[in-house]
Amino acid sequence: MQVEYLAFAVLAIGLVLLLIRAIWKFRIKKHQQTAQFQALCRSTGLKMDLFEFFSNRVIGIDYQQAAVLYMQFIGDHYKHQIILIEELDQCSLEKQFNENNIIEGIYLLCRLKDKSLCRIGFYSAKTDHHLDATQLVRKAAYWKRKINMLKQFEELSLEQYQ
Repeated sequence: MQVEYLAFAVLAIGLVLLLIRAIWKFRIKKHQQTAQFQALCRSTGLKMDLFEFFSNRVIGIDYQQAAVLYMQFIGDHYKHQIILIEELDQCSLEKQFNENNIIEGIYLLCRLKDKSLCRIGFYSAKTDHHLDATQLVRKAAYWKRKINMLKQFEELSLEQYQ
């Protein structure tokens, strides 16, 4: 009987240690992502007035320089896009569905004045949990509104000086 209690205690301690290790690794990863984000902002001269981390991504707006910064973390590396509002023509929300009408991706499509496209990913069925899709659609819609509002404000400011 005591052997069973001892085995249970060892198993419980092992599970607690695994949980602590997982939490520790998660916190280190988030700290590294924050440091990479801050380093990129410093190197580009951007000062983010509004930013948000979600999944393995971060998006932010620098109102002073009228720029949007998007980063996606891939392992220890990242890829990023900087969109200047003065070069932006239109920002819209795009949802991609598969043949079974299940959502595959959520993106902000930013059409630039030179007719090129920038896709800002908010959800991918390959990397994100499907239960996060609804929340990420709302998040993408929120950022679309913020970017379009900044674009309208920038256009009004330009009209004043002309």
